[in-house]
Amino acid sequence: LYALERAGVLSGRRTFGDHDWFREGAALLVGGQRPDGSWTDDVYRNALGLLFLVKGYKPLLVQRLTWGGKWRSDPRDLDHLARFLEARVGGKPVAWQTVAAGAPLADYLAAPILHVAGRGAIALDPAATETLRAYVEQGGLVLFDAQGGDAAFAAAARRLAAALFPDAKFEPLAPNHPLYTAAHRVK
Repeated sequence: LYALERAGVLSGRRTFGDHDWFREGAALLVGGQRPDGSWTDDVYRNALGLLFLVKGYKPLLVQRLTWGGKWRSDPRDLDHLARFLEARVGGKPVAWQTVAAGAPLADYLAAPILHVAGRGAIALDPAATETLRAYVEQGGLVLFDAQGGDAAFAAAARRLAAALFPDAKFEPLAPNHPLYTAAHRVK
């Protein structure tokens, strides 16, 4: 189970196939726990069970949307972001994971930030587009990230945002907007 936890956390995967690795592993461990809190007479195995439970569950801060095109699959950037932000929220551990474009709204809402990154035009089906709209309407923040400054991705992100919220418009933030000084001063 601990190896499964490491693979899940380091890859940002919530599921392997149709299996929610943490939920199912935790249910197995909790269901097999003895009255004294142990699982076996082997201290080593008990320690690995505890590591699975402790390291496998951290509050989600950000999720990366997996969509049909060339979405950014490198886990290191979000891991670095999570570690950076961890230090900014009082040292409390936070995690990241991936979420499929076709996932239900409840899965999107598991994290307050949705990172949509990649190259080429973003292709979402109507159901995923509607889920994205509902995510934002319920307070979710979507960060579009054109990998390497990809113009096709940036244009598609603008079109998608305009289709989702036709009454809103893109405009520059004021120079004194708090976003420019949230972590450090940005020009």
